[in-house]
Amino acid sequence: MARVDLAQTVPPRTLYSAELVVGAVGYQLIVRDHVRDTLESTQVPSRAVAKLPTYLAKLDLRPHQ
Repeated sequence: MARVDLAQTVPPRTLYSAELVVGAVGYQLIVRDHVRDTLESTQVPSRAVAKLPTYLAKLDLRPHQ
C-alpha cells in the first residue's frame, strides 16, 4: 500500500489564531476560533508573558512560508 503525504494532498486550514496585546489595562490574549467564527479574550498576568519566550523556544518553530 502506498503511503500518502497529507501535507501535499490536503490544503492547510487555520483552525485557531491568537494574539497577545498590551494596553492600558495590561496584557490580553485574544483567540479566534475560525471553525465556529467566535472570538474570546482573557487577561494574562505579566509573569506569564515573561515566561512565553521560554515556552516558545521549546517548540520546533519554523518561518511561515
